Amino acid sequence: MKHYHKIESKKVQLSIIGLIAALMGIGQNGLLVSLPFLVTHSAFSLPTWSIIIAIGSFLFLPAAPFWGRYSDKNGPKGVVYQALSGMSLSFLLLLFCQPRKQHHSKNAKQQLHPLLYLSVH
Repeated sequence: MKHYHKIESKKVQLSIIGLIAALMGIGQNGLLVSLPFLVTHSAFSLPTWSIIIAIGSFLFLPAAPFWGRYSDKNGPKGVVYQALSGMSLSFLLLLFCQPRKQHHSKNAKQQLHPLLYLSVH
């Protein structure tokens, strides 16, 4: 009977991990899809956004071996918590960013936060 509970526990854990991975993918895809809106309504130009994204992608190269070693020494749980914390913080910062107001637009929907605008539009 004990073995059965262990299997169920693994199934639940895998289901939760799968759900987290799916939500992270949705978040990343949502950010990429909303990038044209962010470029249009933020203080950053397209080249600046491109550099920010390129730096983040480039930092993945040296960071991957570091987090791999960290995971080997301390277990993967800490790496997952760090990744989720960093991603949550980045989306919270994005949520609190105010879009640049456009003086030529009288549409009230365009004055909303980018994430709210995308859900209303």
